[in-house]
Amino acid sequence: MRVVVVTAVLAAALFSPTLSYSVRENQSSMNQFIALPLTATASNPASSQRRQSEFEVNLAHVRKGSFFTSITLGTPPQPFNIVVDTGSDRLWVPSVGCSSCPSSGHKYNAAASSSFTNATTSSTHAVMTYGSGTVNGTLATDTVVWGPSTIPNMFFYVVDSQDSTMAYHMSRFGDGIMGFVFAGGLDGPNHRDSVLYRMASQNQVPHSVFSLWLNQSSVYDANELDPYGGWIILGGADNHLYNGNFSFVPVSSASSYYWDITVTGISVAGSPVIAPSLATNAIVDSGTSIILIDSTTLTKLVQSLSGSQPSSFQFIPQYGVYTVQCQFAAALPDISFVVGKGVTLSFSASDYITYDADTLENSNVCELSIRASGGEWILGSPFLYKYYTVFDLKNKQIGFAHATDGKTVGNGTLLSDDILTKAKQANGAQSLSSIWLLTLTSLFFIF
Repeated sequence: MRVVVVTAVLAAALFSPTLSYSVRENQSSMNQFIALPLTATASNPASSQRRQSEFEVNLAHVRKGSFFTSITLGTPPQPFNIVVDTGSDRLWVPSVGCSSCPSSGHKYNAAASSSFTNATTSSTHAVMTYGSGTVNGTLATDTVVWGPSTIPNMFFYVVDSQDSTMAYHMSRFGDGIMGFVFAGGLDGPNHRDSVLYRMASQNQVPHSVFSLWLNQSSVYDANELDPYGGWIILGGADNHLYNGNFSFVPVSSASSYYWDITVTGISVAGSPVIAPSLATNAIVDSGTSIILIDSTTLTKLVQSLSGSQPSSFQFIPQYGVYTVQCQFAAALPDISFVVGKGVTLSFSASDYITYDADTLENSNVCELSIRASGGEWILGSPFLYKYYTVFDLKNKQIGFAHATDGKTVGNGTLLSDDILTKAKQANGAQSLSSIWLLTLTSLFFIF
């Protein structure tokens, strides 16, 4: 594929998936990246992601919260549409022998690949459980190609069975999953040999960071994926996709498996809902389409949002959601999450109230995108739409900056090694005018 150098003059091309790929320049120590757009993938209607460069892959978006990128496996290459998941560490694809896998997608044929080998590790079989179902697979190695990068002898799982829930989701959206979990960063004792880790260790990306921008102007269509869903950038950040500076928050523990951060407070219109004494950890997850918090805090939050109209929110048990009349939603106050050492991430009603025709039959009813969790707090795609997010494996931190809306070109502060190092030394920032934050979260949805 031909490499094209693109400067700020051509920044509008960021929102177009028509380029095969491009190299874009930023005037910083992280001065170039390569952009690769995705082709839209049709799905069935549903009822209910060694040069000074960053590799940027265009993501196709489904409103329910999954984001996909295209890879190939094997020699000759076999194509797959893969969920980008910051909440898991494994890469898997369905095998040709999987009778319970959807017949509509791509399937991996080991016999057709000259670079395939069986894995020789002690644990060659795994049961992998996600919020959207379970798969069973056998460990193998083969050549992975993602954008301009080739990763030989990459470990992955060849899935020979899926439960009905996973098969349903994959029949609508994709073939497999590729994990980008933190797992202790680059030097942790429990690090995972993920695609990103392998690329970083082989110097195929100049910096061990990746970033995610989700398109706020993405249009939902139940019949196909949206080719304008967003971008995943490996090795840096694109300052045309955000405005201002980044705020960094350290991962809650250097040995964490997930990209989790400490939440020290929630407020509604400036009034606290939970205090710092009730601080908890929350996973930043690109694969979850909502925000999940504990039920006690959720009840307090809804009470605060209701204000003088306690009956404005209604709970729908069969879906586990709070609803509100859409005409009242615009008047709802801002919600702010305080994370790390005083970083405030604010959301307006348009960020946390959604209309979902798949779930709600009444066109006048909207839903709260915050629900009760069974355990962990999860900061899903509503966070990622609002904030351009950077994940920093080396410095063990996550950064947020205000994302562009998908209609205008941003002019954010350029990311640099110096910014990343100072952010680590500061161990967090006080406001969004301070410095950068790094994140990427699981790219699979949870109902």
